[in-house]
Amino acid sequence: MADYFTRFSARLPMKCEEALHEALLALEERRNAGEGDDDPNYGRFDAVYDHLDAAGKPVVWIHSRAGSPDNVVAFVQDCAERGLTEPGLWTLIWSFDCSRPRLDAYGGGACIVDLKTGAIVDRLDLRHWANVQIAGLRAAERDAAMLIGEGS
Repeated sequence: MADYFTRFSARLPMKCEEALHEALLALEERRNAGEGDDDPNYGRFDAVYDHLDAAGKPVVWIHSRAGSPDNVVAFVQDCAERGLTEPGLWTLIWSFDCSRPRLDAYGGGACIVDLKTGAIVDRLDLRHWANVQIAGLRAAERDAAMLIGEGS
């Protein structure tokens, strides 16, 4: 049997100690209320007080071996929308891994969130990106073959 992993580690800068505590309490309340019970990876990430950043602001360390990046982004967006985070851009980068070689097991992605608004600025899924690139290359090959065919 193969074990699948989604790995990530990121730091989320908070406005102050009270904001940090409010964010962690809100996450715990969501988990206790059963939000995401239909998703086996919901809440399977750790969000803990890390240290103060260089500016003296508290930081939440978010990390996991099995959590869902979508759930982390939702947590970060909620914190941003509540005004708990320092404004700026925040990035989550994750990888998909497996304990055995599987064709569907590897990949990853990234997401950039605007911490002032909670909006997703951009998102990348490596499997989707690769498929788009392949489709574009195949279309270019077809176009080139058609041009060669028209020239003969």
